[in-house]
Amino acid sequence: MPQPPSEQPTSPGVLAPERNLAPTPVEAGSIEVNGTTSQQTILIDAAHQNTQVRDRAQVLTDVLTSNGHQVSYYNPENKIGQFENRVSEVDAIVIIAPTQRYTQAERTALNDFVNEGGRVVLFTEPKRTSVNLFGEVTTRVRTESILTSYAISAGTGYLYNLNGNVGTFQTIAATSASNQRLAENVENVTLYTSTSLTVGDEATPVLETQPTTNSSTLRSNASYTVAARHGNVVVVGDSEFLTEQNYRKGDNEELVGNLIEFLLNTD
Repeated sequence: MPQPPSEQPTSPGVLAPERNLAPTPVEAGSIEVNGTTSQQTILIDAAHQNTQVRDRAQVLTDVLTSNGHQVSYYNPENKIGQFENRVSEVDAIVIIAPTQRYTQAERTALNDFVNEGGRVVLFTEPKRTSVNLFGEVTTRVRTESILTSYAISAGTGYLYNLNGNVGTFQTIAATSASNQRLAENVENVTLYTSTSLTVGDEATPVLETQPTTNSSTLRSNASYTVAARHGNVVVVGDSEFLTEQNYRKGDNEELVGNLIEFLLNTD
């Protein structure tokens, strides 16, 4: 697991547990989906070397199907030319940490889908480095070309907090940053391996971290944006909060419910 930069303070006062730990988020509640809508089809991208997509998408899938909607995974053996056809058949798209770039044709199809009223939720992650028999392997989520059209960009570094984390320095708290419907009832979200988002004038921050949060690349304390919206597109800097073991922490289930309502266009 990556360690925080060495220049971070290490005095006993700074590392004292009572200062480092935020209140432990309560595991309670269930995901409520408000509003009524006819059956919709949601496409989950699994064709771009997406990181642990089925683990991350299982809760979303369960809630959507239990509310009468159809979920399909896009993972053909030969995907050339097929993405453009599939997006025309669905109402919303979920993209989780793609590590393979979208082609120009796929990006065009995605932009057309959004411009015609389709909704997209994209979950990104920081760059990860692991070690195998051949040395270090770096895995980077490739969302930069997708996000160009939506005034949002994702960082590559991870966020951490030495003075207000939730158990480990990379498990951080986030809260609402605007009056967006996506942030309703969201006051204590727990994120597990998040990166920061840079938001342009045409986009709106949805969630932000505590001001004591730091970045492994930017090296400064700040309230970092970790979720943002541009019209029919929402971007979140973490996907681990979606998993079965994490979605009940704090207000995570409220956030997941809000994201599902956004996908269903009932927000």
